[in-house]
Amino acid sequence: MCYLYLLCMYIYNGEISLDKHGVPTILELLVIADELILENFIEPLEDYLIEHHAKELEKNFATLQKTSFMHDPFKKLQNFCTEIAANNPAIVFNSQDFTSLNENALSSILTRDDLNIEESEIWEKIVEWGVAKLDNNIQTKNVLYWTDENFNAFKESIERLLPLIRFFNIFLVDFYHKVKPFARILPGTLYEDLLHHYLVPGSHQKSVDAHSLRSNVDSKLLQSHNIKQLDHWIQGKYENTPFENQLGNDFQFLLRGSRDGFTPADFHRLCDDKGATVSVIKVKRTGQLIGGYNPQSWHSQNEYMNGEGSFIFSLGDGKAGNSKLLKLLESMDLMMGQITGLI
Repeated sequence: MCYLYLLCMYIYNGEISLDKHGVPTILELLVIADELILENFIEPLEDYLIEHHAKELEKNFATLQKTSFMHDPFKKLQNFCTEIAANNPAIVFNSQDFTSLNENALSSILTRDDLNIEESEIWEKIVEWGVAKLDNNIQTKNVLYWTDENFNAFKESIERLLPLIRFFNIFLVDFYHKVKPFARILPGTLYEDLLHHYLVPGSHQKSVDAHSLRSNVDSKLLQSHNIKQLDHWIQGKYENTPFENQLGNDFQFLLRGSRDGFTPADFHRLCDDKGATVSVIKVKRTGQLIGGYNPQSWHSQNEYMNGEGSFIFSLGDGKAGNSKLLKLLESMDLMMGQITGLI
């Protein structure tokens, strides 16, 4: 075995070269090092994996999570997993081995309020995860042809996760195409309640309020670390200081151009008189995220207002560490109106 050879080299020479070895071999090496209580060997291996193979670790999150939490000394890898789940949970759902993620780990992630992933996408991933747990060859695209036995087996595979799905936050079109085919597995009167919710808006407001959005910023562009960075700047913290665990501002999602429209009229219809706003756009050809912060409420009355505290920014490609505050406006008049409202 390759990893046994590497271990012998370390024991006899005190050093090894890992340049030609991938993540599976190094993880096996870590496991054996833990079993042989080679404590001084574990941390350098963890550092090497995180420094040189972070992308591959992310792609195989389930395997990494399972291995690291089975071995108490793997603290750095455990922290690596925890930070991914906290700051960029989309990586977890998009990992190559997502369907092998254990139920407890998945449940823990689904209890979070800051996933920044649309609930319909979460539901699709849970369906994928549940189908993968079944012994037969069920395919979700053929759900119309499932037997009662198929549905019962599928329900059993995800039954403990169902209460963690916030169905009332799924848009009507997504509900029709993605949830309705599985109506028979929904517990109690949930399916009828959801139908009533969509047909009679406001009829189940208590259920809506009880199942808050994963993030008030239900954005397809921004991840949790982007929102924390914007919150940091809005609070006047312009230096490279650590982010707080809790946001200092209450962000509410107002408009998505692809869903609500891109015209000035659309903008004012949804954003006027809502207080301070952050606007973010994605540059088509480069994928860069740019935007601005306006501390005043937008309105349509064609007049100047004090823009002190406004700023423009770049979030780069959206990845952590690529954000820049481009200009802080200490004294400036903002022109507001139907034509100039969205720039």
